Amino acid sequence: MTDYSDIIFLMGAMVLFSFLMMSVNRTILMNDRSSLDHEIEYYALAIAQERVDELRWVTSESELDSELASYPKTIMYSRDSGTADAIPFIVDIEKNTAPFENHNIRSVELLIGVNSEYALDGTTGEPVQLAFTKSFVK
Repeated sequence: MTDYSDIIFLMGAMVLFSFLMMSVNRTILMNDRSSLDHEIEYYALAIAQERVDELRWVTSESELDSELASYPKTIMYSRDSGTADAIPFIVDIEKNTAPFENHNIRSVELLIGVNSEYALDGTTGEPVQLAFTKSFVK
């Protein structure tokens, strides 16, 4: 380094290196966020499927109505049983009359929505939804 041009080149190289490092860090952060969003969506689908499996065993519409009275509720989902960490999911089930019905069978459509504050859009995001049709003999 015999003159000022070497110092200016060194400062320019340091600035370019810092921009490069910021770009790499941003890419890593975006990949981590995307991975987390997909993991949260996977857990939300698992929770919705668990609700479907529970509701399959309901035998009467009155029993279904009493079960649905406890919703919406928050379910703490732990991804590892060895730790106390859990992700809160808000589960809501909406009951509608199914479009197909006859004189022997009454059908209801259940829309199970699962949302988490850790999802991509937070609490304003669209929940993961599963539709399920339950039929009862009249």
